[in-house]
Amino acid sequence: PFILGVSFACDPSLPRLIGRLVHPTNDELVYVPWDSTGQFSAALDDLGARIVIETPAQPVVAMLMGMLHRSQWQVDQVNPILARSTANQPEAEQTYNSAATFLPLGMKIDLQWLDLASPGCFPERTSSAAVLGIRQLLAVTKRRIVVAVQNNVLFSSGAEYSLRDDLLTRGLLRTVIAMPAGLLHGAATE
Repeated sequence: PFILGVSFACDPSLPRLIGRLVHPTNDELVYVPWDSTGQFSAALDDLGARIVIETPAQPVVAMLMGMLHRSQWQVDQVNPILARSTANQPEAEQTYNSAATFLPLGMKIDLQWLDLASPGCFPERTSSAAVLGIRQLLAVTKRRIVVAVQNNVLFSSGAEYSLRDDLLTRGLLRTVIAMPAGLLHGAATE
């Protein structure tokens, strides 16, 4: 998890819960963006998933954790949202069966970089990494997405409302679970 782009650890019960909600099949390819600590990836690996991580932070911890698990993880140091540039992608973009993540808390994406990297790819004109991150997950995931978000994604107007309305209209939202305080160690946003 990230707060304003800085990674931190969370209570181990959260990655385990998210892993169980993803419920990967044995050897299923699961996309885990923003997991620089490897906590979510470790929980999914323990359930038999193959892991792909993209994170803008130094992924040293995730790389080390990946070496300690049953299969080798693919770990790339990129911003998952900006990495989807049409100029940098092969014709058949990688898609994943499932995805699991804790989106960055309070992180903003510079709209100029977004326009350069992914022109026209996002229906909402916003700098919210949470909204853009969910849109990016929808674009690259075929089956199930389990994502933890801050409350403003659930209750704010503007781009957040537009995203929620679209998810409900298209029948893409199955469950919303309110998490108890204390799961994010050292987070001022609990």
